[in-house]
Amino acid sequence: MNPPPLCPFPVHLGRHHMQVDGFTDSIPASISLVTGAGDLTNGLTYSGCYDRSLYAPGTCVDGKLPKTAAKGVVVHWSEALDLDSTRIDAGGGLNEALLPEDSHCKKVYPWMYPRVNNIFEVATGEGLVTAWSDKEYGTYQLYRGKNGDAVTDLYTPEDKAKDPFPPYSIDNPGQANITKEIVRIMLYDQLHVGAVLNWIKGLTHDGSAALSAVPAIFGSSFQSLNVAQKYNSAINPALTGGYLADARSFGPAMTAAMQMLDDTLGKFVAAIKGVFCGGRGVRA
Repeated sequence: MNPPPLCPFPVHLGRHHMQVDGFTDSIPASISLVTGAGDLTNGLTYSGCYDRSLYAPGTCVDGKLPKTAAKGVVVHWSEALDLDSTRIDAGGGLNEALLPEDSHCKKVYPWMYPRVNNIFEVATGEGLVTAWSDKEYGTYQLYRGKNGDAVTDLYTPEDKAKDPFPPYSIDNPGQANITKEIVRIMLYDQLHVGAVLNWIKGLTHDGSAALSAVPAIFGSSFQSLNVAQKYNSAINPALTGGYLADARSFGPAMTAAMQMLDDTLGKFVAAIKGVFCGGRGVRA
């Protein structure tokens, strides 16, 4: 008789033909997930990529393009666009001085950049509510769609922020960014968990107000496993990251992260079933 899997909920979801994408970088993976298009089609091959049609930030002078302006710039759709990437709220918005400019001297916002539409635009075009939670403010504004309003409730706590979760651990002195310590990144992921659970109940991500309906599309990313794969701490060897010597078995940090993610999926399944049983028309 085979032993039960370490993480039963991913196995359960797999039996219902639910899959994750196979890309390796968050930008092409995420945009392909919501557009159905490959990176060459949607125009996003990486968080930083060269664009021959745009101009560097600040090129235009008094709304005009200088005759000597050099076309072509590396665009960065990342936390580099945050007003303050050391804060969990990214400082409250984008640093517009860092946005590239087009030939009409208009700033190009992240949501204007993808070449194709996405599932959020399709859904909101039909009057449906949408929601998403992800890791970087400056990056995931890309999901907003051409008009900037395709995601009804977009929640993007900055994972490069200095640790906002007291008490600060010995592994994370001086409030180093959250991704430097496995326990802190698991606490960070709970922000996303809370957002999804609130959406299932038909609330905004922070639970402060009711949405007009349970979102027709909602989801989140989690960073704990990413950090656990790379985590290495001489101070906390009990949570060493990566795999064991056989290169297949999870080390302590990965085991902890996978267990947390499995527990999270269990919470989601239970919450969705609870809503369905309550007559809200949502199934898992």
